[in-house]
Amino acid sequence: MKRYILFTGYWFYPEGGARDEKRAFADLQEAIKEGRKTITDPSSHWWNVLDCETCTNVADSETDQ
Repeated sequence: MKRYILFTGYWFYPEGGARDEKRAFADLQEAIKEGRKTITDPSSHWWNVLDCETCTNVADSETDQ
């Protein structure tokens, strides 16, 4: 099982929970890179990455610099 899960979606059409899951990654930086890409190619309005080991949100579009 891969450690990081990328969730993405639209502000107006959230699917909710697991339905917003897009892909799993072994590497955090790869997950963040893919999340950033979803914002720039208008396939979503937001993204966040869940660390499955710690069950915490470790990166998201709200705090991404």
